[in-house]
Amino acid sequence: MINSGETVHSAVKAAVKSLRTWLGKNRDDMKQQLLGEDDLFYVHLVLKKVPDSTKMGPRAIELPYPLYAGEAREVCLFLKDKDDAEYKANKEKVKQDRSTGVTKIMGLSKVRTNYKSFESRRQLCNSYDLFLADDRIVDALSKLVGKAFFKSKKKPIAVRLRGKNWIDEIHKVKRQTHYYMAGGACLSIKAARTTFEEEQVEENVMTVIRAAARAVHGKWQNVQAIYLKTKESAALPVYNSLPDIPLKISSGLDTSKPRETSKASGAPAADPKTKKTKRKIKKRHSRVTSDVGGSGKKKRRLSEQAKEVK
Repeated sequence: MINSGETVHSAVKAAVKSLRTWLGKNRDDMKQQLLGEDDLFYVHLVLKKVPDSTKMGPRAIELPYPLYAGEAREVCLFLKDKDDAEYKANKEKVKQDRSTGVTKIMGLSKVRTNYKSFESRRQLCNSYDLFLADDRIVDALSKLVGKAFFKSKKKPIAVRLRGKNWIDEIHKVKRQTHYYMAGGACLSIKAARTTFEEEQVEENVMTVIRAAARAVHGKWQNVQAIYLKTKESAALPVYNSLPDIPLKISSGLDTSKPRETSKASGAPAADPKTKKTKRKIKKRHSRVTSDVGGSGKKKRRLSEQAKEVK
């Protein structure tokens, strides 16, 4: 199945159709729909070997149908505000070009001051579809936003705002989906929105599968299984491979080393260690029985041992 793209594609097509049918039946009961949000399709890759812990940086995959296109997608941009003049210049620059889709600009110091509690950070996370950040403050920002952003897979994406092509950088990030090598054997990647057409979902999912399988160490040989799911649905398998564990198949025959036989009688030869033990017991028995002052219990015990040996 590794080299059969048509087999994986047909499995993806069936999974997308099943999930869309399930979404149609459960749409009214889903929390996301009650909040006015659409759900996402996620691709889950299960690896045979855990990725190298030293290479856990974000990975990007450019999608044919972007997740954050259109005016309905709100983007928040975090800027470095230590230098007030630079902060104001970058803020004005972003405001002047509305094509970036950035609806909120926030300084790093404001995050430190106004979003200390978990509840405030959770509300901030739910307020925007995508978070971008000046590449110079990403590490500091990641410590401030906390678990709410990581659980929602909305960790701020680094953007280089210096230079003439900063607008292209923002547009490029908006066309991508990102995932992280989190040190485990499972990768979860946003692939498509449930509001997309069925063909658009399929194309995005196949793009994610191909790119992610090529990016992991060992490529397809390291992929154990692939699943497709939404946030609330069950995970549907679209690819499975056999484990690499070697299986030992028993033939039903005794392959152990044959016992040696006695040349005279043809019977199995006695173990030299067993013969030596028998001699020791007999010797001790004869010595104790000849000793008048020996203990009766000891005599009886050795007599029983001698009988067993015989």
